[in-house]
Amino acid sequence: MCSVRAECTDRVLIYNEQLAETPLALCDLPAALTERQRRGQEPLPGVLPLSTRLKATFATDIRALPAPTRRLLLLAALEADASLTTVRTAAQGHADVDDLASAQQADVLQVDTVTGRMVFRHPLMRSAIVQTSSPDERRSAHQALAAALAGNPEHRVWHLAEAATGPDEEVARALVEVATSTWRRCNPSTAGARGSDEAAFSTRRRVHRGGRARARR
Repeated sequence: MCSVRAECTDRVLIYNEQLAETPLALCDLPAALTERQRRGQEPLPGVLPLSTRLKATFATDIRALPAPTRRLLLLAALEADASLTTVRTAAQGHADVDDLASAQQADVLQVDTVTGRMVFRHPLMRSAIVQTSSPDERRSAHQALAAALAGNPEHRVWHLAEAATGPDEEVARALVEVATSTWRRCNPSTAGARGSDEAAFSTRRRVHRGGRARARR
């Protein structure tokens, strides 16, 4: 497994390349990260936090879209690898992929109907979509994605954890199982087995802390 610092460095390089034409983003994003994230001592969040100025820059187009379209965009923003099939399943009949037409007309994202791939116009559009949604909308979207990704244990349990409003033993156990399985695949040795126990304990602590934090929001 790569180190946290290497993972952060790779992602920072990617973001710098993608944001090169957005000087405001390059100025504001570092201030939105913690000191440890800036130093590469902690992973960057999956969805980058936006400053007030950046949120205003990207949120206007999103707020003007119909509610079914915003729901589909939120699902796509929370699951970066989601296909049209996954998003349609997670929408649970409340929206259909045809509702993405207005988002494409507004140049928020583009959809490849052949591959099912969705690409946002700008890498920070995902952050804006997530931050303009309410906590209840995000929890509902995470729950829907967890149900749609039943065949993908790692992604499913991550969404379950994000949907939790407090400590959840069932979700914690599922996270431990996924963390242990992943660790053993990467470290099929006695030392790896010992490390998996440490990873499992660390994972359990994170899901409890995360649940308490989300419950306070």
